[in-house]
Amino acid sequence: RVATFVILADDELTWQPTHYRHELLGTTVSLRFSMRKLLNYARHWQALERRRDVFAVVVMAHLKVLETRSAPNDRLIWKLYLTKMLYERGYDELVVVRLFKFLDWLMLLPEELELAFMDDLLMYEEVKQMPYITSVERIGEKRGLETGRVEGSVAVVLRLLQRRFGPISTEIETRIRTLRFEQLEVLAEALLDFVTLADLAVWLDQ
Repeated sequence: RVATFVILADDELTWQPTHYRHELLGTTVSLRFSMRKLLNYARHWQALERRRDVFAVVVMAHLKVLETRSAPNDRLIWKLYLTKMLYERGYDELVVVRLFKFLDWLMLLPEELELAFMDDLLMYEEVKQMPYITSVERIGEKRGLETGRVEGSVAVVLRLLQRRFGPISTEIETRIRTLRFEQLEVLAEALLDFVTLADLAVWLDQ
């Protein structure tokens, strides 16, 4: 026998489905399931802070990502807060590192704020004498991966532009190479709607 549990991670508070139904050519499929919506936990923040299990940390991180989508400086503050919480709850090093990898992936920051985050965390770890995250090896690995990710995205965007519009000027290529990874992702989608290189220039100016 099978039970179905659904976790909803969207940001639409009024969408609270507990039933699925589909009909096609005389066939009907119907399923009623247990559901938990992460957004519902926002009003229980203090209770989440008191809980010691790792799932509470995951839910808090998700809620703050939704809350700070247009506020990167606030996200920096909450990312530091939740990362420090991993130490203060007394988790062992392996748990701290694994949870941080999830937080780091989920609570993405612009490059300049990411550097500020790592600097603050480094000082915190020195005080705590627990260099779980900011060791030289891990910082090097993280920055190496970020560099490779950006370079790969630049190459893809340039190839798409060249196939669509022909040779790209050195000036435009230079401007594209200064974009952050998140901006490159947006450009890769936006260029599908460009008609001329003038559209690209307008996008870069904006």
